Amino acid sequence: MITFLLLFVMMESTLAQVNLNFSAGINDANLKYKNLENAAYTNGSGYFIGIAPSYKFCEKVSFLVDFQYSNQNYYTGDINSITASGFKTSFINIMPEMEYQVHKKIALGVGVNYGLKLNEQTRIANGDWSKTRGFEQTKSTDFGLTGKLKVSHKKLFAFLRYNVGLKNITNLTFTNNNGQVIEDVQQLNRNLQVGIGYALSFKKT
Repeated sequence: MITFLLLFVMMESTLAQVNLNFSAGINDANLKYKNLENAAYTNGSGYFIGIAPSYKFCEKVSFLVDFQYSNQNYYTGDINSITASGFKTSFINIMPEMEYQVHKKIALGVGVNYGLKLNEQTRIANGDWSKTRGFEQTKSTDFGLTGKLKVSHKKLFAFLRYNVGLKNITNLTFTNNNGQVIEDVQQLNRNLQVGIGYALSFKKT
């Protein structure tokens, strides 16, 4: 956080334009497993809200840091089944990104995602969500790479962002049908975001 604030102070004196971007949208989240067969989660819909200061280096290149509250849901089995389990995790995501404007209204972005878990909840079928107690299934932090497609019109914008988790986020121990522990199982976060937003511009005089 201190680094981001120092960058803001230094850049403010040299950049042509500083924006403050507000955004919100939906998450379509899932999990990918390594070293584990026949494990599958059904995508669940969540939401996010964010605020992102951005700094324009030149006509085509900008740097931003998106601070998000993000809610992600997953399900095991058929969502409508009485045996289905739901799992919900809330994060504060910090996402530094570089944007390159390929067209007057179109930009591509790449960056990283650092997630801080706030809480996790579970439910059975269509029951109520309840906080997990005693044992947390998900680690306290997440890390991954992001890619983004952004379309702008004046101060409004819409975007698609995909987060590819690189860090194992599970605390669970997995076993095979014989009860033997399966070593080196990794559970990796995958999340597609569809969002809209509004940019406040602060142009230097």
